[in-house]
Amino acid sequence: MNIKSKNNFFINLAYNQAEINLGSTLSNPSVGCIVVKNNSVISSGRTSLNGKPHAEANALKKKINFKNSFMYSSLEPCSHYGKTPPCTKKIIEKKIQKVFYSTADVDVRSSNKAKKILNRNKIKVKKSLLLKKGKIFYESYFLQKKNSLPFIDAKLAMSNDYLTINKKKKWITNNASKKEGNLLRSRYNCIISTSKTINEDNSLLNCRIEGMEEKSPSVVIIDRFLKLKKNLKILKSNLKKIYIFTQVTDETKKKFFKKKEGIFLNYTPTERG
Repeated sequence: MNIKSKNNFFINLAYNQAEINLGSTLSNPSVGCIVVKNNSVISSGRTSLNGKPHAEANALKKKINFKNSFMYSSLEPCSHYGKTPPCTKKIIEKKIQKVFYSTADVDVRSSNKAKKILNRNKIKVKKSLLLKKGKIFYESYFLQKKNSLPFIDAKLAMSNDYLTINKKKKWITNNASKKEGNLLRSRYNCIISTSKTINEDNSLLNCRIEGMEEKSPSVVIIDRFLKLKKNLKILKSNLKKIYIFTQVTDETKKKFFKKKEGIFLNYTPTERG
């Protein structure tokens, strides 16, 4: 294996780590990190759930000798003080010899600063490995940071007879596609649906893969006329948060939802022309 292939191999391992918590790190990007010494992986890390500690800090918290090792990260290590100290500081403290990263951070506090800081401390840096992959992987993060806009996907289901509802069967998908749907949910912060869909399906919209339940997304329910039923499974589930948007004031339902932990009712009056 030549040097380029070897470096790309370890960067891919870093992306594998980043993918584990994709969609579960709040406003922080999900980053993966691999530390290599004598061509062997000695440690790995990823951004923790809810965004901290960062991947590099997690990879370097092992009580081992990191001196003269190489670090591979899916995103440029941060170099600013926020809720946690900068990862570049930890990299310097642990005497890492060389740092490889795929994509430059777009956060103005750290963007393209890691190389200068690390070079000043005699740590070599090589950037832009598998850059095309990085641009795709961090598309949602870049959109949020640069334009303050959410990254939105749509999921559609259709049966073999081209109907989205089968009156004879509850499910129009097989077990494989149901598992894939649950995996997709784990990679997003939030799902948007309507009260009509949720009332008809009595859907949970959570992640039901064993060991990944905590990665269930929050849910926004568009409920213009406040028709959401009170006995739905989703109101008893372990979702992060449920936001209900309505244009109707119903004091009885308002009191009911207020008693439910993690449910937020948002009233927007109808605009008059």
